[in-house]
Amino acid sequence: MAHESDHMVESAEQIVSESVPRRSKEDLDFIELATTLARRKNTIAKFTIVGTLLAVVISLMLQVKYTGTTVILPPQQSQSFSSMVLGQVGMLAGLGRELGLKSTIDLYIAMLRSESVQNGLIQQFNLRDAYHQKTMFATREELTARTTLVPIKAQGVIRLSVEDSDPKRAADLANGYIEQLHALNQRIAIGESSERRMFFENQLQRAKEGLTAAEQTMKQTQEKTGMLQLDAQSRAMIQTVATLRAQIVGKEVQLQGMRSFATGQNPDYVIAQQQLAGLREQLAKLLRSQNISEGDLEIPTSKLPETGLAYLRAYRNVRYQEAIYEIIARQYEAARLDEAKSAAFPQVIDPAMVPERKSSPKRARIVIFVFLLSFLSGCAFVLAQQAYGRFVADPFNRERIDTLKAHFRF
Repeated sequence: MAHESDHMVESAEQIVSESVPRRSKEDLDFIELATTLARRKNTIAKFTIVGTLLAVVISLMLQVKYTGTTVILPPQQSQSFSSMVLGQVGMLAGLGRELGLKSTIDLYIAMLRSESVQNGLIQQFNLRDAYHQKTMFATREELTARTTLVPIKAQGVIRLSVEDSDPKRAADLANGYIEQLHALNQRIAIGESSERRMFFENQLQRAKEGLTAAEQTMKQTQEKTGMLQLDAQSRAMIQTVATLRAQIVGKEVQLQGMRSFATGQNPDYVIAQQQLAGLREQLAKLLRSQNISEGDLEIPTSKLPETGLAYLRAYRNVRYQEAIYEIIARQYEAARLDEAKSAAFPQVIDPAMVPERKSSPKRARIVIFVFLLSFLSGCAFVLAQQAYGRFVADPFNRERIDTLKAHFRF
């Protein structure tokens, strides 16, 4: 009977044990962890309260800043400043690739970040005193830190933002970037075109003086010899050769002007050289067909009297100077038009307005972030303290720690 009774007790215990769910090691560790945190909740609360109070005090001490924002649309026309700089000028043909500039937006961002633009803003708004900096370098660093340039290539625009403690100055600085960009753009783009225009203007003045002198000589010759009527063939021959020679001179003048801004590998320069060679060959063929040497007149002169020869020379010189003047005048007008359209200015979609609300500091975000960080830090401190207590409770570990301390004693 006793044996049967013991068997029944064991069966009951087995049924009870099977009916109660087994607790895994992870469950026990989680419960132990939660118990430890609950037991040390005062320490965690102190961490959280102190950290949150510090966050509130620091956030209230932070300087309030405002952000002025403007949106810029770079020029999109094919003959814009960027294409002129990166395409036409031989020495700067690889500039975009070397600087990593892949589009007009990248080029204008680089210009906005240039020292020329920043120095102009520093002087315009006296930023060295406003930022309490002693050097221009430090002021530029501060201005760079306060400025944000965001290229929105999907829309083809640039968003420029400037942060400052003064809302009006923040807006003025954002708009000031546009003014300084215009000045830099005009100085670079107009500089080259102005040089070409001034070069052709000087050449045109010289051609005008030469034409005036030729006309004066022609008038004096007519007064001395009387009018000499040339036949139509002679007039056509003189006009053709004079025009070709004038075109050669005009092309040489054009090449001379291009040397100031293009290298020998520039495509336009190479084409101009080929055109000059073609004109010279055409003139040589014409002279050979008439059995005339380079220095002779364009018509046979053996049968002309001395007075007719003088008139012929004067007439030829006038036609030659007229052709030169017309060719250089066209180049001068082209340079003037190029100067007028060379500076492509970006368009301002949204000018910066005086901000009505502060952009920083975000006090609520700061307090919430530090609150969570302090709470997690308190939990980590409690758990680390418990782990250290368990570690030193082991006699073997305690002995190792004492040995380590002994080595650090002097």
